[in-house]
Amino acid sequence: MAGSGSAIFPDAIDYCTRLPGSSDFLLITPAPFQARLAWIDLRRVQLMRAQETAARVRYVCLPAERAFVTFPIHRDTTLICGGFELSPGDIVFHAHGERFHERTAGPARWGSVSMRVETLSLFARTLTGNELAPPPAGLIIRPKPADRRRMLQIHARAVRIAETKIGLVGHPEVSRALEEDLIWALLTCLTADSRQDVRVVELREPIMVQFEDVLAAFRDRIPGVTEISDAIGTPQSVLQSCCLRVLGMNPARYLHLRRLTMVQSLLVRARLAVGVSASDLSRQHGFADIHHFVTEYRRAFGNFPGEFE
Repeated sequence: MAGSGSAIFPDAIDYCTRLPGSSDFLLITPAPFQARLAWIDLRRVQLMRAQETAARVRYVCLPAERAFVTFPIHRDTTLICGGFELSPGDIVFHAHGERFHERTAGPARWGSVSMRVETLSLFARTLTGNELAPPPAGLIIRPKPADRRRMLQIHARAVRIAETKIGLVGHPEVSRALEEDLIWALLTCLTADSRQDVRVVELREPIMVQFEDVLAAFRDRIPGVTEISDAIGTPQSVLQSCCLRVLGMNPARYLHLRRLTMVQSLLVRARLAVGVSASDLSRQHGFADIHHFVTEYRRAFGNFPGEFE
């Protein structure tokens, strides 16, 4: 995302496109969704803070050339990455080009920091004398409370500038000082001396990556569970177990939400089109009974589709 600033998103469709690496974004519960997003692009560092009002799951494909750190901002936020729930005080140091599912259990506040891999390596050598690069597998790190608190305070200060004093971002001295403070605080959290605890976790569950690859290959429709199991060569029982752990739901439920979200997205795009109706789109995507579709749509998104409003 270019530039710096903040925005409020009244639905998930546009919000998803603003999250780096976010491929798919599904609401888990029918609660009304709204998100507030703040972002700031410094010369060598990018950071974001998100506040969301309802539980969701998203598939993330991180660009390999950047190092990413993700963390919950509020102690009441339940953030689950690749099936691993973060405890209060944890941060995730992501692997190179990691592909994984991230979900929440309700309203959530979370943040991220990213920079080019070579930038991370350069600052690590300069400031700590040690090499540092994205790990081969994700790390869930528990920094010392004081170190994490300092990192969050600097992150929050940068976000406040993005939200209220955006002109300061372009000021060379302010930008440089903010960037150096943030990098130093982040490196302190990531280095071994600051860690109270560290877990090596494989966020990119191979079966779930294959699962998403199969879904991506079907651009115009959502395949069934049997079709997907056959395509990736795994028993349905194994796929179901992986989905329950990573997504918090069985594959049939996930595919149902994907199908509803696909129709919702098409309806948004078709608002100005002539002759396109919710009835037509729902039938094209496997909903033979329009009354059942309307009921399921309202249950998923909290409102009625198109002409049924």
